Amino acid sequence: MKGIEVLYWALSILICLSMVFAILLWCRSWRREEREETEKQIRALSEGTARLAASMEMMEHTFASLEAADEQFSRQIEDLRDAVQRLRTSVPLQPVSQPPVLEVSKTEESHVVSSDSDSNSPELAGDQYAQARTLLTQGQSALDVARTLEMGSAEVNMIARMMNTKSEG
Repeated sequence: MKGIEVLYWALSILICLSMVFAILLWCRSWRREEREETEKQIRALSEGTARLAASMEMMEHTFASLEAADEQFSRQIEDLRDAVQRLRTSVPLQPVSQPPVLEVSKTEESHVVSSDSDSNSPELAGDQYAQARTLLTQGQSALDVARTLEMGSAEVNMIARMMNTKSEG
């Protein structure tokens, strides 16, 4: 019986050792998987960092170019201001006479607009601009004036800005 007990204990110890060995192998493979996953993440972070560094370098070059352009524009604006100042001092300003204000009824206005369909000629375009100035000084909005005179709203806005500039100056 003693031999069976020894065999029983030996088998028990052998099974325990094999279980410990299996657990160690499993832990080792698990750690290897973790290490591989960590290495993948490190590579992805390294690639992302390299792309970010390249983007930052490109942004720095763009920023430097914008600063140079801004500096150049500032110099050109100053040169332009100096030129305008020299022109103002060398040529005396003469008051610009305003064209006479024409009172036009709505029926005549529509007739005038329809007869001005050939707005390519300078005389008619000048008349249209005078009418636009008149309507703007009467308080009509730029959009209403553009619709009434069948002009572009950009043209009417430009006339309004020019009128505002003259009144401020």
